[in-house]
Amino acid sequence: RLLLRINKNQTSNGILNHLQDVLVSEDERHCPVFVQYETDESVAQIRLGERCAAPVADDSLKQLQELLGKEHVKMCY
Repeated sequence: RLLLRINKNQTSNGILNHLQDVLVSEDERHCPVFVQYETDESVAQIRLGERCAAPVADDSLKQLQELLGKEHVKMCY
């Protein structure tokens, strides 16, 4: 599974649209994506729907790391 940590400050800069471009795919991906959303008051973790799956290509993972920061993108095996 792929875990993406996002905080409330990151959502205001249009990052969600960029994430959608990377995660929504018509190919045969099967690795689920979880988003951990963090605010000052709480933390919630949700699994994204079937249309969103973790990219398997290194360049796509690198793109996610550039969007969110390397420490906010974790592939869990």
